[in-house]
Amino acid sequence: MTFADGALKVTNHQFCVLYDPADGRIVCTFESITLDGAGPAPQAAAIEAQARTQSSKLLQAALNRPADLANLKAIVVGPDAFGTPGRKKVDLQRQVIVPE
Repeated sequence: MTFADGALKVTNHQFCVLYDPADGRIVCTFESITLDGAGPAPQAAAIEAQARTQSSKLLQAALNRPADLANLKAIVVGPDAFGTPGRKKVDLQRQVIVPE
């Protein structure tokens, strides 16, 4: 029997953040991790589409009614955007994640 060490290299790590364009409040985050050998990393548009689909399903299950995410804006950021602890929001002017 052969065992792998389980240490797979991450080749791409991104977050899609869905937020309210009125105040920058983050509504949902979706994390995309691509491991070595898994093929090319997804493009930002594909990550956003997946984020909207999955977030809609989760919110619908939680609220017991359809969730409309059409009015939310999205940005794709790296993991460093969430490097410090605490609540975050989107700075609407600069389109970056900042402390709330």
